[in-house]
Amino acid sequence: MKDKVTNATGKVLYRVLWKTRRHGRLPRTWEPPDMLLEDSFQDALMVVDEWHKAGRKQDFFHFVTELYPCVAGANPAGTCKFLALQQALVLVGEPAGVQEQHIEAFLARSEELQQDVSTGVPWRVFRAFIMQLHLAGSQLSMADIEYNSHRTGHRGAAAI
Repeated sequence: MKDKVTNATGKVLYRVLWKTRRHGRLPRTWEPPDMLLEDSFQDALMVVDEWHKAGRKQDFFHFVTELYPCVAGANPAGTCKFLALQQALVLVGEPAGVQEQHIEAFLARSEELQQDVSTGVPWRVFRAFIMQLHLAGSQLSMADIEYNSHRTGHRGAAAI
C-alpha cells in the first residue's frame, strides 16, 4: 500500500501493489478501505493516512523508514529479507542472531560473485546466508525457515 486518494464522488481509495503468484509482477489497484480492513491491513492504512496528514513532502519509503526505523519492508538496497530476519530474531529473543557485519560480509561476497541484489535477494541466496548463520552458531535453522516459508502481505494473509 502506498497512496490514498479521494475520488470525485468523495470515496476514499488506497493504492495497493499486489504480487501475483504467476509472474511476480505488481499490479496496482485502487481499493476501498473497508475491504482492506477486512483483510487486517489496519496498520498499513494508518501509515498511509499519517503520510497524507504530513503533507507527502517526502517519498513514502523515506517517510516510513524515518517514522518506523525497525520496519521490515522493501528498500532500495534490496536487503528487505535481511531486515525482516533481524526483526524476527529480535521478536523471538535472539537479537544478536543477525548482525550488520554478517549482512555486510555476505553482500560483499555476493558482489564479488557478481550477484545483483539491488532488486532483492533470491531465495536460494538467502538460504545460503541462513546456512552461514547456522554454521556460525545461530540457533536459527533451515528447518525453522522451511516450516514457516509462506508469503505474507498479500490479500488474505497478515503481514508483520
